[in-house]
Amino acid sequence: MTTNAPFLTGHYTPAVDEITATELTVEGSLPPELTGRLIRNSHNPKAGVTPTHWFKGSGMVHGIRLREGRAEWYRNRWVHTPALDGAPYLTEHGPDLTASTAGTHVIEHAGRLLALCEANLPFELTPELETVGAHDFDGRLRGAMTAHPKTDPITGELHFFGSSPSRPT
Repeated sequence: MTTNAPFLTGHYTPAVDEITATELTVEGSLPPELTGRLIRNSHNPKAGVTPTHWFKGSGMVHGIRLREGRAEWYRNRWVHTPALDGAPYLTEHGPDLTASTAGTHVIEHAGRLLALCEANLPFELTPELETVGAHDFDGRLRGAMTAHPKTDPITGELHFFGSSPSRPT
């Protein structure tokens, strides 16, 4: 990909491959009680695609799994949404809430790992970062969901809003 876009060059250069690496070498030591996954999400355009804005690249999640002083794995995966294969957000029937980049944020809620984008449905991922599919909270979410929800620290309820370029807004 040849471009002068600052969000596609230098240390922002997109990853081109999905990688799985296991039993990673650790320099120094990890506390044995540090167990879990660290997962991040970012916009990462596929090879040959030059987006018009750095929030327009396809979502790619990166994760590392730590357990008992070991780094068990690192992996990165594109979030496999219709948009990853070129599906348009706006269709003749209105917005396609599944045509998401799903590259803004990632959260875990109610036992689900969700990749988020501001104008779409969340996309559920497996614990190993494979895409399950669009998640609409059992049909209760009928519009877009913000990529920055908040969890009530007392009740555990997830609070979010959504907006749309068409009615209802």
